[in-house]
Amino acid sequence: MKNEINTQMGFYCDQTSCMGCAACVIACKQWHDIPAGPASWMRVQSIEEGVFPNVYLGYLPSRCLNCDNAACVEACPAGAVSKREKDGIVLVDRDKCLGRDACGNDCSDACPAGTDVRGFVSLIKQGKYEDAWRLIVESNPFPGVCGRVCVHPCESACARGQVDEPIAINALERLASEHMSPNPLHVPYLAERRNEKVAVVGSGPAGLTCAYHLARLGYRVTVFEALPVAGGMLRIGIPKYHLPKEILDREIAFIENCGVEIKTNKRLGENLDKTDLEQYAAVFLSTGAHKQKTLDIPGKDLKGVMTGIDFLAKVNSDENVDLGKQILVVGGGDVAIDCARSAVRLGASEVHIACLESLEQMPANPTGIAEAGEEGIKIHPSRSFSRILGANGHCDGVECVNLHSMKFEQDGTLHLDVIEKSEHVIPADTIILAIGQALDTKVLPEGLEVNNGRIVIDETGATSLPNYFAGGDAAIPEWRVAYAIGSGRRAAEAINRQMRGLPAVEPPSTSKTRKSQFSDTETFEKMERVSIEQLPVSSRISGFPEAELTFTDEQGKKEASRCLECRGMCSLACPYDVPQFDAGDNPKMQKCDSCVEEWEAGKDPICVRSCPTRALDAGPIEELKAKYGDNRVAKNFTYYENTKPNVVFKAKTK
Repeated sequence: MKNEINTQMGFYCDQTSCMGCAACVIACKQWHDIPAGPASWMRVQSIEEGVFPNVYLGYLPSRCLNCDNAACVEACPAGAVSKREKDGIVLVDRDKCLGRDACGNDCSDACPAGTDVRGFVSLIKQGKYEDAWRLIVESNPFPGVCGRVCVHPCESACARGQVDEPIAINALERLASEHMSPNPLHVPYLAERRNEKVAVVGSGPAGLTCAYHLARLGYRVTVFEALPVAGGMLRIGIPKYHLPKEILDREIAFIENCGVEIKTNKRLGENLDKTDLEQYAAVFLSTGAHKQKTLDIPGKDLKGVMTGIDFLAKVNSDENVDLGKQILVVGGGDVAIDCARSAVRLGASEVHIACLESLEQMPANPTGIAEAGEEGIKIHPSRSFSRILGANGHCDGVECVNLHSMKFEQDGTLHLDVIEKSEHVIPADTIILAIGQALDTKVLPEGLEVNNGRIVIDETGATSLPNYFAGGDAAIPEWRVAYAIGSGRRAAEAINRQMRGLPAVEPPSTSKTRKSQFSDTETFEKMERVSIEQLPVSSRISGFPEAELTFTDEQGKKEASRCLECRGMCSLACPYDVPQFDAGDNPKMQKCDSCVEEWEAGKDPICVRSCPTRALDAGPIEELKAKYGDNRVAKNFTYYENTKPNVVFKAKTK
């Protein structure tokens, strides 16, 4: 039986038959210093628990080929991995090793959507753009959307930032989406169709992501959308200069081709209710937060006063909006910035933003604030608003006062420190109120628990109602696209586990990011970040062309080459998915070569032949699983997706 490198060999240990006699250990040729066979050494961790005869034994061989130029040695920032000169064996110094929690794949861990950032960046570096896209859509069906509008927390966690500047991950994701298959409807890895039906209410990023993952798992998914078109806030809330609608259309078409059915003009609480949803085995609520908040001040009902969401919805639907010449947007978030920049593109001669927050406190993306300034928009920070002025039923300005500061108390009460005698008026023909959105709780099914304006969910997305899950802006505090996508993905996994009768599993948290602890950042070559080009201001405000440009292939490869490839994750640097570290103490190197020369001669390994009770067996791992079942119960090990234990156990009952 030839032991090919790409064939995973393993052992089977029936601990119910094991007498603990140690005959296998005594017979082992390595115990007697017999030279190793032609195979490379393997890292073997072992566990021994209990007292004879109730002994638990566990082994985890993980093939290390001890490469001539071992990538894991270079990848380790702490100098914990080395290649021994006398025999070429790769060793790990456990005292120097930082462990995965301090030395890991930070960018991927920080991605709310769960994208394998290191993986797709590495593929772009190799020019494998479509492969990069395929890897992204394993977790996130919106690479083109996220490559444009994501606030990219992954870049804040990027280890390259300790050397010079973080990788332009967002721009690389966008580049990958531009190289997707010419047929945008190609669907990878669809499971066989199941009978269970799932309803998704809302076709924003959370709802469509949940539907996408469930459809790929084989479920029959129907999405109900209140608007005449799918996309939710991606469709009506994000201006075209950020997100061209053909990009959104393409990615929604991709999701539909997975088998997702989208029904529009179906509004919860009107022509869709709980009774209609009872025919579905599970329901995911992602209704968004489309109810616009408003200022409770005199004059709010005058003509010319509108909400930010209504304004953006009209702009994105190509409706004619009569703004006048002077526009004032009230608010300091991303919606306010988008309203102001859209007003400039509609021809307003003067556009102002006024907000409670100081310039440093504004919650809007700093990049958007800077770009608004480039486009001539004037920002008035630290303002409070007394009343909206008007004549003949139409607004003509807002009366304001200046603030020393503002803050929210622990109970949520807003405290304003007003500057006396600072009253003034900001004139405006149109006033756009963009001070936040809220969930419309009146349309939700009876019995659904709501707290602080959000649907109450657990870590998996489950609500207080049986078989009801929720996500997106309706349920999570982070109102950002990538977080909504992550909530949809988590809920899909929870729904799938419930359907299959499996226990719920708490998903890993993405709220805490780690920083790789490089011992000496000076050892890394500094490389300038490739700048993301934009249209000239005069061109981008002449209409709604996409303001930010996509990397060229050459720029993308250059930027991807700046990636340190998570320089602390030796197991990711290794092409053979080793080493794999266990959670126990004192793992050691042992010269177990699986007696491959015995296998090649048609014989079992020495330890197998020596066992008097025939408790041991060996061979290709798939053959062992077929004979004995996939009974891997080795304790105290941390198993990763790409590396599984190659020992099959039948546990001894203690």
